[in-house]
Amino acid sequence: MNFTKMVRSLDIHVAGWPLRIITDFASLGVTETITARAERLWHAENSPVRWIQREPRGHAALRVGVVTASSRADAGLIVYDAEGPCRTDEWDALCASEALSEMGVFRRTDEIGWETAEGTIKVSAESEEFHCRTIRGVDHFNRQYNVLDSSVTDVPLRAANAAKLEQSMRNADGSSRKVLLAVDQKEENSFILAVAARDGKLLRAPEGGAVVAALAAIHGRNPILGVPLRFHGLSGGWVEGIVLGVEEINGARKLEWELRARARLIGSCEFVYDPSDPLGEGFLLR
Repeated sequence: MNFTKMVRSLDIHVAGWPLRIITDFASLGVTETITARAERLWHAENSPVRWIQREPRGHAALRVGVVTASSRADAGLIVYDAEGPCRTDEWDALCASEALSEMGVFRRTDEIGWETAEGTIKVSAESEEFHCRTIRGVDHFNRQYNVLDSSVTDVPLRAANAAKLEQSMRNADGSSRKVLLAVDQKEENSFILAVAARDGKLLRAPEGGAVVAALAAIHGRNPILGVPLRFHGLSGGWVEGIVLGVEEINGARKLEWELRARARLIGSCEFVYDPSDPLGEGFLLR
């Protein structure tokens, strides 16, 4: 076989949220910012973060995570989608924690701090379930997400209705991500979430930010603390969120929250790059 590059990865998901972790870049220098490293890796010639994300090795919805060294936390995490460097979600950090625990870099009982372009995400472990905790401003999430009751559409929140839900969300305001929220009648303190990007395209699973936005919306109607709320995605997976407290900081109302979920390893892969392959860099069909 004639190839010039080989990349090893671990494929992990949280409730259907997919992340392909590359650990081969752990020796990258820490003199660059995370943002600068992210851009350099993406634009490098024959960059693996491009060709393992795209078909035929990946797909348009796949996210690729690169673990790097960090001087500010235990490790650095850079995440890419089909367009390039993107926001690192709480579930990305949870997936990366699972990957490094599987590799023996960290113990499952370790708290792991991840340096990202947006700040530090700390992931701890308890009973084999990783937890994320941080503080975000409610106003920030209200601007980024538009949380709507599912009654605004006549389409039930089910995977079989994905195309109809996307059409409905495309017709809504396009200035923010849309979150459709429905009460799960089968289970107490349980909800169903459908999350779409600004273009109305459904995400594979409720991202961490959308879950926090839903927590804020629910807390606004029913201000209870310390009660785990379960959120089911259309794919069938679920995560939990808890509002731990509320405080005023410089006149802004803040929620302290905790997210709980289980990351699951689904594959260990080796990918090669063949320079003679006309589709060596991969392709995307939209």
